[in-house]
Amino acid sequence: MGNLYLLLVALVFLFFNKRKTFFLLSIISIVSAIGLGIPVVSHSIAWKVVRHPPLDEKNARDARAIVILGGGRDYSAPEFFPASLLNSEGKSTHRHFVNTHTLRRLAYGAYLQTQTKLPVLVSGGAPYGEHISEAELMATAMNDLFKAKVKWTEAKSHNTRENAEFSAEILKKSGIRTVILVSHSWHVPRAVIEFRRHGLEVVPAPTDFPSLPEGVWQRYLPQPFYLYQSSLAVHEWLGLLWYAWTG
Repeated sequence: MGNLYLLLVALVFLFFNKRKTFFLLSIISIVSAIGLGIPVVSHSIAWKVVRHPPLDEKNARDARAIVILGGGRDYSAPEFFPASLLNSEGKSTHRHFVNTHTLRRLAYGAYLQTQTKLPVLVSGGAPYGEHISEAELMATAMNDLFKAKVKWTEAKSHNTRENAEFSAEILKKSGIRTVILVSHSWHVPRAVIEFRRHGLEVVPAPTDFPSLPEGVWQRYLPQPFYLYQSSLAVHEWLGLLWYAWTG
């Protein structure tokens, strides 16, 4: 994403007839996009953000609940809903659904629930004023797709810091102080910091770890997915720095 912004800046310089600056920024943008899209480069960057290993369930014996953080939504998912909910253009009129990031977290959370029998809290609001919160979408998906039940829905949060603040309020009312925290491997470090800051003992349960293609030559061939993975890692580094700066 940063490469796109850099390219847009370059176009601004071109508009003002600053051709040398335009070409320099364009080259930097293109070269960095190619470099960050190389799997071995992206893999290295992503793993530097990952700080917690896969969950060892022996470390979760004191946990009293599972917290699953939302990772975004899709604004239309017609494949999951009957035709009666679609308009004349074949688009969903009101049925949002969790996106692939959130689905991965829910899948792992549902698996952990079957292993531990612990109650589940899902966390995610409506940061852009949507008619339904992400937590409600998550609860529906847990029930419909994974046949798992959600006990609490935290539906006010707009970011990771608020996920922790509002989830802690709900859990403490039920006397719960230790939780298993489910999110992506690259997001868990920032989430753990915030949940601990709000007085909870946290057992990290990361999912979706960075991985490399099996073919040796494929590891050096730039791919859009790995550029996206690099952008996620950079986003998390910036998030950690921002949270550290703002306390």
